[in-house]
Parts: sequence; C-alpha cells; structure tokens
Amino acid sequence: MKKSLYLVFSLVLVLAFVLSACTTAKTEIPVATESPAGTDAVTTEAPAPAEPPVEIHFYFTSFNKIPETDAIESVEEALNAITVPKINATIKLHPTFVANYTQQINLALQSGEGLDVFHTLGDFPQYVSQNKVIDITDMIDTDAPEAKAIVGETFLKTSTIQGRLYGIPDLKGYALAPVLAYRNDIMQEIGVDPSTIKTVNDLTAVFEKVKAKYPDMIPLAPVNTGVSGLIQSIFGIDYLGDDYYSPKGVLVGDSLTVVDFYQTQEFKDAVTLAREWYNKGLIMKDAATSTSTALELLTSGKAFSYIASYSGNQAYVQISAQSGQDIKMLRVAQPYLGTSSVNSLTHAVASTSKHP
Repeated sequence: MKKSLYLVFSLVLVLAFVLSACTTAKTEIPVATESPAGTDAVTTEAPAPAEPPVEIHFYFTSFNKIPETDAIESVEEALNAITVPKINATIKLHPTFVANYTQQINLALQSGEGLDVFHTLGDFPQYVSQNKVIDITDMIDTDAPEAKAIVGETFLKTSTIQGRLYGIPDLKGYALAPVLAYRNDIMQEIGVDPSTIKTVNDLTAVFEKVKAKYPDMIPLAPVNTGVSGLIQSIFGIDYLGDDYYSPKGVLVGDSLTVVDFYQTQEFKDAVTLAREWYNKGLIMKDAATSTSTALELLTSGKAFSYIASYSGNQAYVQISAQSGQDIKMLRVAQPYLGTSSVNSLTHAVASTSKHP
C-alpha cells in the first residue's frame, strides 16, 4: 500500500515537469515556473527493484493532433528511464483529444481498468463530489514532499475541498489572458489595425468585414464544441473550481459573496453579444454540436479566428506551426488568476486505480 502510493505520487512529480511542456491544457501554454525560495526539491535515490515494475496509466488531454504511436512510445521510453530505477514503475501515456477527453475518463472510471492518474480538465469539483478521486491529504507529506514544495501551499489550496487535498495542480503558468487568435493575412486584407481592438465588443465590426469579404468563411470558430470563448473573456470572475463552461456559484470582482453566475450582468452582456453575432452569421451556426475544433477549422482555411485563454505570450507560434496559417493574437480582456485557472489541470489519482 505505502509503496504503491509512493509510485503514484512520484509519477505525479515527474509528469508535472515533463508533460506540462508536451501538451496544452484548457487552452493554456505552459511557462517556466521557479521553485519558491527555500523549497529546493530533494531527490532520494531508490534501491534497485527486486520485483517487476508496476505499470501506471496516465491520461492527459491534448488540444492538438494526437502524436503517432512511435512518438508516444519514445516519450514513454524517456520517462521510464527515470521512473524504473527510481520508483520501479513504467508509464503508459494516453494523450486524448479534448473533445472526447471527459467521456474517455468517465468510461475508464466506470470500467475500473487502465486508469491511475489523470488531468481533471476543469471538472475537479465534480470528480471529488462523485468520489472518483482519492483523498491524498494524509499522504502528500510522506509520499510527495517534493511535489508539495515545488507547487507550494498557496496553489495546493485550489485542489483542497473542505480541508482535504484531492490532487496536485499541474506545474505551468497559472494567470490566463483571453485573446483573439486570428489569421493575420485576412486581418490585413480587410484593413483593420489590430491595435484598435481592445475588448470583445470591438470584434463585431471586424467579423462583419470578414463575412463581407469571405462569405463562406466562419468569422469566429468555437474553440471546442459549444464554446465561443466569450464567457472566458469576462474579467473579474472566480469560478471557484467549477467547470468553466457551466459554472454555478462564482465570485465577482472583489466581492466575497458567492452569487449565481447566470444572474450576473456580466453573463447577460456576454450572452447578448453572442446572440447578436449568431443572428448576423458571425458565429458558426452549429457550434453547439460540431466536433470540429478551432485549430482544425483554421488549418482547413474555413475559419478566421477563435477566442481562448492562454498563459505566456508565444502561443501564436505554436498555433501557426500546427495550422499552417500566419496566426497572431491580441488580448481582448485583462489576464486573470482564479481558483479554476490553477486547478483546471490537476493531477488526481483515480479511485479505481489498481495501485493505491
């Protein structure tokens, strides 16, 4: 029991470093994070294994094309070179496309097979309330002190519910900036100076010009199924760990009073703008059901832009390389740091894991 827990939490620490640079989560680009002063991690060498390695299955989401099998296996081989001698465990990676991720996790949890550690991808409170992840409060100090020191007490509080710790946030940039990712060539063709765009309210005229010049092009594509990005552009909302896409109780501004998100003026304004864009044909008509992502639509030349939140300022380089288009980004709201922007990607141990 003790050894198995050590395996799982050591894996979490290794993956926090390695995989945060390999994938984009809830549309975020990881940035370097320094360890807090006085909390340098200490690595303890494990003795040579006396029994066959334990296989740990790790699921994580990808907003990009899933790599070929040989590419995944090469990463597994590099990870195993670290984990086998140190913790006598091999790693089986399961990169899963974002559109299918939650469904795949739920299926794996229901079957009880092939899932040990996973990214919660915005559903952290739901997994906790449904007893789908393990309470690690009494284990972290002995089984993952390095992870605790590196992530820090402050950020660990975002994955703590009613005083109990249920996961370790991914090691990445936490502050998110809502941006418009757009095709630079088309922005130039329609004669719009990007510096004149300050908020999402300035985008209506831009999208109308795109629609007029390219009638068959989607001015604003959904970043994921049913997600326009407008909700995430609302500044000053702390979702308190709720799902970004269907939040319930939230904090607004500096108030510490929890309110119904759907009763706020901020939500009303966002919905009103989205409705205007929809009626004018500026948003993809079947955005609520389409499984085509913004990246796919950009790659195929069918879309002009999308709205998403990123940490770091070099995301456009990666999107340009993936889509084959000249992509630029401009900020449409102030960066924010809230509970959900930290715990949206939390490493959690499945309650059905064979190894805890």
